[in-house]
Amino acid sequence: MVVTDPTVETPASAEELARLLREAAAAKMAVIPVGGGRASGMGDPPERADVLLHTTRLDRVVEHSQSDMVVSVEAGITLEALQSELAKAGQFLPLDPFHSPGHTVGGLLATGWTGPLRLRFGSPRDFLIGIRVALPDGKLATGGGRVVKNVSGYDMMKLHYGALGSLGVIVAASFKAFPKPLHDVTVSNEGGWEAAETALSTP
Repeated sequence: MVVTDPTVETPASAEELARLLREAAAAKMAVIPVGGGRASGMGDPPERADVLLHTTRLDRVVEHSQSDMVVSVEAGITLEALQSELAKAGQFLPLDPFHSPGHTVGGLLATGWTGPLRLRFGSPRDFLIGIRVALPDGKLATGGGRVVKNVSGYDMMKLHYGALGSLGVIVAASFKAFPKPLHDVTVSNEGGWEAAETALSTP
């Protein structure tokens, strides 16, 4: 990667971020989106990095409907901050990515990173119900919505999930939340596959 003292931008709104993308596109500048910086080594190394576009100031919980168990957040919020907010209502998102803490929600969606909870709840894509993205030309596009049963628009969620920001910068997302378990236990065993099968088959 060729880095020649890139400009660092930390927009405070989706509109400001979109404007920066539009200006960078007009100037033919290469933009690298940055969330929590936990996955900077993923993907092919970029040939240029003229602008580092940090999303960490986009860190608000936009809406949390406790009764509908739906939460909408800006993409720069950390997973820890989001889980803390949901816990007040006895809810959580079943996300436990490796290399925690410090992941932003947008970063998790852009990388597609998951953890052991995927075996029970699926990947983040399975409970992602809405997304807002700033496209390379500076336009803001929305897919899905803020309700679980929503069929509006193209399925942008699957398009941008795991795309590493190559198609646009995720600026907000909505999720279906889940009841937070009363107890959380981690079991570690070094006995190999037979021991694992025995543990999984034990009621």
